[in-house]
Amino acid sequence: MKFICLHGNGTNGSVSIRYYWHSADARRKLLLTVKPGFQIMQSQTGALRHELGEGYEYEFVEAIIPAPMAKGMHIPSKIQPVSRVETLSSPGHESYAFFDPQDLPNTLQKAIDQLDNYVSVEGPFDAVMGFSAGAVLAAIYMLQKVRKSEPVPFRCAIFLSSAEITRELKCIGLENAEGLIQVPTAHIWGLHDDTAPNCGENLSRICNPTNRLVFIHDGGHELPRSHHLTQAAHIIRRVIRLSRRYEAGLTMPRPV
Repeated sequence: MKFICLHGNGTNGSVSIRYYWHSADARRKLLLTVKPGFQIMQSQTGALRHELGEGYEYEFVEAIIPAPMAKGMHIPSKIQPVSRVETLSSPGHESYAFFDPQDLPNTLQKAIDQLDNYVSVEGPFDAVMGFSAGAVLAAIYMLQKVRKSEPVPFRCAIFLSSAEITRELKCIGLENAEGLIQVPTAHIWGLHDDTAPNCGENLSRICNPTNRLVFIHDGGHELPRSHHLTQAAHIIRRVIRLSRRYEAGLTMPRPV
């Protein structure tokens, strides 16, 4: 199963994440140094992807619009059997976003079109996974497909710690979009998200309640950590199974 992954606004191309991985079976040590901005999401999702296990492929897409560095960015440290994660950043390096929240009329539709072109050229993809503003872009892209009566190019979607989507919905003329996304979706966010409070819940409302699953962990604007990883992975697997039933016609979508 192949995921396309969209990172949040404000990743920094100078950030270097080093994994010291001690394999329990091979007893080997692996050192990875990751620099490109989109690979920060590789690190953010590393523990979750490890928990999901084998059988999945992830393609990470990098944004191109310079943006302020995200504040309070957390890189999960519990990537079993990883023993340590260091985050190193240098001042003066650019970070990036798919669209500019302060200039939505000139950047949002362009981001949607660029994503559509990427999916057409590099796809097909079975699912989309978006973090923060990446989740917003994925949802807006899917909504436009629905509005145009075009097939949504994903069997399911995973939304992680969504940013605010209200202004983006208004920008594309879909203020009332409740329940429009029909494919199965997973919505995972932190109870103590002070960066984008209530935004995960707001995004979940535009998805069909029959086909959506929600998991709220006790963290902030970040991916779940510690024992919550297992629960998050369980939710994602359930959505993947639901997507197969949905395709087979065993779950009936709510009429739009």
